Amino acid sequence: MVRKQALCALIALIIIASLLIPANIPLAANPTDALTPKQIIALTQSGVTYIQTIIEGHVMAPNALFDENFSFWEDPEGGFWEEDAQTGVSGSGFIVTPEGYIVTNAHVVKFTEDYKKFMILKTVVEKEVESQIEDGWIAESEISAFSNGFSQFLFQHAQIKNVTIKVYASLGKSIPGIAIIQEGLQAEIKKVGDPSGTGTGKDIAILKVESSVALPTVKLGDSSKMAAGEKIYCIGYPGVATFHPYLKGESATISTVTAGIISAVKQMPGGWYVLQTDAAIYHGNSGGPAFNEKGEAIGISTFGTIDYNTGQTIEGFNFLVPINLVEDYLNELGATPHQGQLDERYETALNYMWNSYYSKALDEFTIVNQMYPAHPYTSEFIQLCRTEIDAGHDKKDVPVLWIIIGLIVVSAASVTFILMRRKKGSIKNNGKEA
Repeated sequence: MVRKQALCALIALIIIASLLIPANIPLAANPTDALTPKQIIALTQSGVTYIQTIIEGHVMAPNALFDENFSFWEDPEGGFWEEDAQTGVSGSGFIVTPEGYIVTNAHVVKFTEDYKKFMILKTVVEKEVESQIEDGWIAESEISAFSNGFSQFLFQHAQIKNVTIKVYASLGKSIPGIAIIQEGLQAEIKKVGDPSGTGTGKDIAILKVESSVALPTVKLGDSSKMAAGEKIYCIGYPGVATFHPYLKGESATISTVTAGIISAVKQMPGGWYVLQTDAAIYHGNSGGPAFNEKGEAIGISTFGTIDYNTGQTIEGFNFLVPINLVEDYLNELGATPHQGQLDERYETALNYMWNSYYSKALDEFTIVNQMYPAHPYTSEFIQLCRTEIDAGHDKKDVPVLWIIIGLIVVSAASVTFILMRRKKGSIKNNGKEA
């Protein structure tokens, strides 16, 4: 009877073990709460975009003369000159749907007529300064005076026709210069708010790019849960770091990460609130995402603080548009922020890599690379996984069959031990009864 009970117990253990053990050892989510800064960057950078807005126009102006004081007047002999001019404004953005909806600031893509005229004429003046220096008409020390005089003349007399604005998004990397802007995808402005952000309109714009493949995205968080003291990470393309003269050109394709905390939650004149932060935000960061410690976008890098006495930027006092305000703009377009299969594969690959399952990570990264060949970071991670595998650091799953056999052996040994103890106990008892 005892043997039958032991056998039944053994069979029950085997059945239970078979039901509980999955086909593969599951990889625990990493982490459940906060990510490390390195993980946040790896998880989110591919969904951050470089935004370039190109302003073009045809400039016509009368021929001009100037004196030693750089006062300009129309050439009495008459005549006109004309020139096509192109200028640009750069910023950042982030993709919120695999279909190509992008969030950025309104002031990155929307301008007043006066601002467009200023930007175009500024380009013309800069070109004319270079020409005057080459021809020997002005010295380096006279550039400022010449520029101011010529700018005033153009604003009074120039006409600008055929002004156009085109917006481009470079997915996952920046564009080194306007001349090769075609490397980005042209974006359609689907909805745009108030660039000043001082009224009821918010400094938010929604763009849309068309792509033959699903695009990497970022997760959106809940900005209402952010409070003073919480850590954040801003990712974007600040001009001072993106186009630094001492850096190699290819460095412009790498986004910049800055970190800080939420310093305060403050009200805007229009009745909505902004998140104040000490994270560094400079020109070019505008429109880029700010992430919480879970890697969720909770704000849009928008504006800094200027000393109105000197005109200089004051560091450490910058502001974010809360991400919750973006929902109204997306809802009006029928766009729901979500992640696709590409994002799921990529996150799975990262989790495998972070937990040293490099062979599994390599397989997933390879699939991601096939799904989206333009992904800017998979090649780097594929190489890292191969290096770790070659170094013998790859974790392996224990085959399920081995686990079951081990359980059987352990269970059998346990039952045998129980039977032997019962038999030994019976012998002792029999000895006492005799």
